[in-house]
Amino acid sequence: MMAPFNKIGVVFRELGINFFLPKPLSSISRDPIEKSFNFFGEPLIQACHKIYEQDSIEDKVNFLDAYFLRQYCGFEEKRLIAAVRFILTSEAKLSVSQIADSCHVSRKTLLRLFQKHVGCSVKAYVDIVQFRKSLDQYLLQSDKHSLTQIALSNDYYDQSQFIRHFKKLSGTNPVNFFRRVEQFGKEDTYWTFV
Repeated sequence: MMAPFNKIGVVFRELGINFFLPKPLSSISRDPIEKSFNFFGEPLIQACHKIYEQDSIEDKVNFLDAYFLRQYCGFEEKRLIAAVRFILTSEAKLSVSQIADSCHVSRKTLLRLFQKHVGCSVKAYVDIVQFRKSLDQYLLQSDKHSLTQIALSNDYYDQSQFIRHFKKLSGTNPVNFFRRVEQFGKEDTYWTFV
């Protein structure tokens, strides 16, 4: 972002940060992940200084991409990748048992994998995906639906549950949240400014 301030945000896709960590996320960061997550430390800070010296956005992006390519170490937990993919592509809100069955792992193994590599429970992750789907539905569709329609189409029991869930994850109700949220770029990344 460039405005009165200059800010770089790094957004990883699902499980993406795991591809750049030499050990499980749970051994690096507490649950929940701290906002001040600083695993990459001084090398990233030095890279950021060099990034800010670049003139064009394209040069900044290329420099940041090159930095992360040097950090890349891969991630091979195929059971977790399959579980996350199943959650993201499902039309319905899933139970832990349904996810475990679809990935041919025990419920206990699935719970352990999420805690180890995602830093939250399976249920918390499913709740976040449900929140994101409702957010996408509201912000990316040209014809805005009512909160009740969004709630029901995203497997909330009713509008009341939808509002409680929104407050839990965003700190405010959906009406206030949607009033303040903005999308930057073409990605499904949103920012609120207070």
